[in-house]
Amino acid sequence: MTIFDEPFNFEALVIGVGFVGVSLVAGWLMTAEPLLKWHQTKDWVKTPAYILETQLHQGQDEEGHSTYTTQARYSYIFAGQNYESRQLSLNNGSSSFYLKVYRELSDYKQSEEHFRCYVNRDNPSEVVLYRNVRWIITMTGGLIVIIFGGVGMNITFYEIKQGFMVVLKK
Repeated sequence: MTIFDEPFNFEALVIGVGFVGVSLVAGWLMTAEPLLKWHQTKDWVKTPAYILETQLHQGQDEEGHSTYTTQARYSYIFAGQNYESRQLSLNNGSSSFYLKVYRELSDYKQSEEHFRCYVNRDNPSEVVLYRNVRWIITMTGGLIVIIFGGVGMNITFYEIKQGFMVVLKK
């Protein structure tokens, strides 16, 4: 008789650890990383930027809803040097947010007025146009950590406890 013949369920333990792992990865990518990036850019210098080019790409998600990605090229001058960049925001992806970005940037391009970018004074080639946190994604990541992580921890600790009970009974 092995330990796996007892009430301890190794498969459930693996599932529990998997839930915890997935929730931690999702939590990092959707919550911690964007908040860390946002915090790092708080001291970046607001600088005029000129929109040179904008493009909108439309697609569809699995449910048939429209998704949007925007590409743009812009120039800015920092510490007397000219720079160009394509970096739009701290997060990449496709959503209705990027449709709004496209419309806003296209308006600035047509008007030839300057927009604004945020430049890292220590590395002026590091720049973004939008440094705001997209809270719906960040909060969704937090919920994934709480729900999936909670379920995974519950399963994992229960199975570890069951394993110790089996060992102590022997």
